[in-house]
Amino acid sequence: MTFGMQGGILGRDIDLSKARVNDQYDNGGIYDAVITHPSASVFDLSAGVFFYDANPDKKVNLFGGFSAGHITQPTDPFLSSVSGAKLPIRYTTHAGANIYLSEKAQLVPNVLFMNQGNVNEVMLGGYVQFEVNEATDFTIGANYRVKDAISPYLGFKFGNLTLGASYDVNSSQLGKLVNGTNGFDFSLMYTDSKKQKGYFKCPRY
Repeated sequence: MTFGMQGGILGRDIDLSKARVNDQYDNGGIYDAVITHPSASVFDLSAGVFFYDANPDKKVNLFGGFSAGHITQPTDPFLSSVSGAKLPIRYTTHAGANIYLSEKAQLVPNVLFMNQGNVNEVMLGGYVQFEVNEATDFTIGANYRVKDAISPYLGFKFGNLTLGASYDVNSSQLGKLVNGTNGFDFSLMYTDSKKQKGYFKCPRY
């Protein structure tokens, strides 16, 4: 079981030099270019817990986690005069299983649920990981964001480096608005393998 915390600064900077709104004009029609809060920053804090059954003798190893983002509920400086301008806490729950298929392959189905304010997101997915050799793994899978999009992805692990690529295909009505335009995502991660010795590999890594 692992516990973690994350602290940081949320920064916003907006160039409103060309933006004009009704309340910037007085009764005589004269334009007032004064803009408040062109940039601002606030402290933010998140925390979570993750559990993984690392027993190497099992055919199915379960894992799951829970986290709360924006615990400090920072006030949005750009909306400080609006009621309820605080950023709502984002709750994330996820779970899955690492299923042994063979000496060279494992299946990892998973589910994720997020809630922030009155907005929810549910994602279902899974991947199969193949061991090519002692230094290389190949991963293929897909995620489905309910009522939103399908995201197939590929991953390669070379020693301490992991390279991933995914393609977001919109499956909702939004797809008609973007005229079929979808998005690529690429990731590169470095992991110190020396620190992992003596531990059964967690499927989230």
